[in-house]
Amino acid sequence: NNSQKTSSAVPPGPPVYVDLAYVPNHCSAKNVDQEFFKRVRAAYYVVSGNDPGSGEPSRGVLDALLEGKAQWGSNLQV
Repeated sequence: NNSQKTSSAVPPGPPVYVDLAYVPNHCSAKNVDQEFFKRVRAAYYVVSGNDPGSGEPSRGVLDALLEGKAQWGSNLQV
């Protein structure tokens, strides 16, 4: 019985620095969360989503991006 439950699929470890990160699947909160954006540090993000009426891209994911990026401080090594 695994008593530990994590909300993120991001494994533990140091941040990953990239120039560009693509967030697929209409920027769904099922795929990425604040922990993802804390760890995947990009100079630019491209998010898919073309229907604001359906909540695409997800406001929650965009908020998670801002919250995750706020944790970076000045440590952006891109």
